Amino acid sequence: SLHNEYKGTFLGCQVMDGDTDVFLGIAGDDDALLKVASKFAMEDLQQFNMDAYDALCEMINVINGAYATQLSEADVEVDLHPPVFYTNTLIEAEKGFYVVTFTIDGKEFQMLMVADNKVRLIA
Repeated sequence: SLHNEYKGTFLGCQVMDGDTDVFLGIAGDDDALLKVASKFAMEDLQQFNMDAYDALCEMINVINGAYATQLSEADVEVDLHPPVFYTNTLIEAEKGFYVVTFTIDGKEFQMLMVADNKVRLIA
């Protein structure tokens, strides 16, 4: 669904900019994102440590990397910035953005997607 703002307890995100602006974020509570990290890392991660953060970063990189490649093939130039993480953050985008809820092992998390729109993060 389309939103103009979203408040997340924990957010990992990555920005691409250049010919177009793209923002991809993953949000949820610790339990949900630990499940996501465990599935992506293909190991049972029990706590948020560097392995869990690395798994979430790599997942975000894989998704955005595929999109950046597709944009490049269409002659759209973008720079992919490293993923960053925030806690208790409000996200705003004037034109709106999409929030999609997923469930993994009974835990819900959200993916946030913005294109052609500047995003503001307010801690």
